Amino acid sequence: MAVFGCFRLVLMDIRMPIMDGIQAIKKIRSLPDKNKIKAVAVTASVNQETEEYILNQGFDGYLGKPLDAKLLFNMIGELLGLQFIEEFDEKCRYEMVMIEALTLCQCVELNNILEVSLEVGDIGSLEKALLQKRNDYSETDLLDYILILCRDMCIEKLELVCEKLIFSIDQKKQSDIRL
Repeated sequence: MAVFGCFRLVLMDIRMPIMDGIQAIKKIRSLPDKNKIKAVAVTASVNQETEEYILNQGFDGYLGKPLDAKLLFNMIGELLGLQFIEEFDEKCRYEMVMIEALTLCQCVELNNILEVSLEVGDIGSLEKALLQKRNDYSETDLLDYILILCRDMCIEKLELVCEKLIFSIDQKKQSDIRL
């Protein structure tokens, strides 16, 4: 157990084979420097009762799945007394410009890919689908930007891209009707 001495924070799934997270946190909390190690429970069970139970078992924090990168970094910062500096890619300011450059079909297709992947919480499949579509788009800046958001697990920003795509789809449809 001496290995734990070099860790400051543990992210622990509650449901694990052999030893679940509750058993593991009890072992960690039995160590001599038990309060030096911060522990965050990660679980798909997200409700008030579960959160209270988990925190009462010795965890310092609680996060639901799928993990939201912003919430994760906020919790890490709070528990370890760190402050993260968020750097935005310049492309983030030009999302609508990049979206406007797409055709109506591309907007619909990209929105469908994003919505399905976000609904099931599968960022990996989203990345694969976007990489496969790169050859179908003359401008790949938006796809590259979305891939960065996937890599950084920026779920909220991916959802905002969906909203902007839907807005653009509506605008493009209105424009087609007027023509």
